[in-house]
Amino acid sequence: MSKQIKNTPKVLGLDISTKTIGWSLFDIQTQELLELTHISPRPKMDKGDDDKLKELILKSEVIGEKLKQYVNLGIVRVVI
Repeated sequence: MSKQIKNTPKVLGLDISTKTIGWSLFDIQTQELLELTHISPRPKMDKGDDDKLKELILKSEVIGEKLKQYVNLGIVRVVI
């Protein structure tokens, strides 16, 4: 997030796939689209490691860290 966002009621929309996760952030009161972006996490795996479950867990950690930026922004709904 590049700009300061007020703590007003918001909806967070998530579009989840195996490689990329897109999201949007809407202000409910103003009906304004505040953010529309995506992330394609590429976790650092050990050389030769082909464990898909480990890769998914690492991706979830990357996304979890990114979503921490949205704490205290007034998100009242999440739509997936």
